[in-house]
Amino acid sequence: MAQQKYLNYSGLTYFKEKLDAEYASIKALEFKGVRANIAALPTVANEAVGNMYTVTTGGTTTADFVEGAGKTLQDGENVVAVNLGTDAVPDMKWDILGGVFEINDRLQFGSTMPADPEDGQTFLYMGDTTYTYSAVTGLTGNENPHDLGYYEEDGSSYVLTSDTEPIQVYKAFKDASDTYFVKSATPQIGDTVYTISGGTVTDSGYTVDAVNGDIITVNGSDYTRSAVDDEYIDEKTYYTQEEQYVTGVIYVYNDSTSSWDAQGSGDTMIPISNGEIDALFD
Repeated sequence: MAQQKYLNYSGLTYFKEKLDAEYASIKALEFKGVRANIAALPTVANEAVGNMYTVTTGGTTTADFVEGAGKTLQDGENVVAVNLGTDAVPDMKWDILGGVFEINDRLQFGSTMPADPEDGQTFLYMGDTTYTYSAVTGLTGNENPHDLGYYEEDGSSYVLTSDTEPIQVYKAFKDASDTYFVKSATPQIGDTVYTISGGTVTDSGYTVDAVNGDIITVNGSDYTRSAVDDEYIDEKTYYTQEEQYVTGVIYVYNDSTSSWDAQGSGDTMIPISNGEIDALFD
């Protein structure tokens, strides 16, 4: 892989010094409202330093932006008026708060992955670690979902499961009209009994009344062991958690797979120089 650049601790410190010096004139941000898009922003030359707006629908920046023309403003990002000139000769620009900074048109860093990256583009991710979740299949009755680090759905999010054994039901007994399921291969009196309908397992509200070899009694009726007594039916779905984007990790966009690939030890990485950081503020 071609040589890649990254921002090391020294570079981050230097960048912060430059950023503090650049925007030292901003004493406080003052929220001025929401605008539908870039075109709906007021004329920046008429704005006071620190005036901030939220732009509902992003788009392509113009020369009125610190970042320059042709960059991407994400939906819902904030912009603030800054003076890049002097009090006597002001040079007012819109600055994207939390946006993407570019160095040599190749390396970027920020808290949001670029929406339309180019092949080989390098990005230092500075946001919160994000995760993807994949459903687990093929669990058996003796596996421990909690110890394996599996997650389960909790409303609109995922949480580490507290289950120490899979929530599954054992396909054990049936008659001509219904198939019944219990949670273990060896039914015990008092076990909860389930039914299955349309592929969904439901709690019938019944329990095992008696066990006599391959016959169990449920709610006064006898049922015999089925021919598929070793089949498990999943009642709950578990998920594995995988890190997608991790804070402080450099990613390179792979156009062939349409994905951002985290960079490993096999890549040739060199730190960004202070001169390249200076160029960001020119």
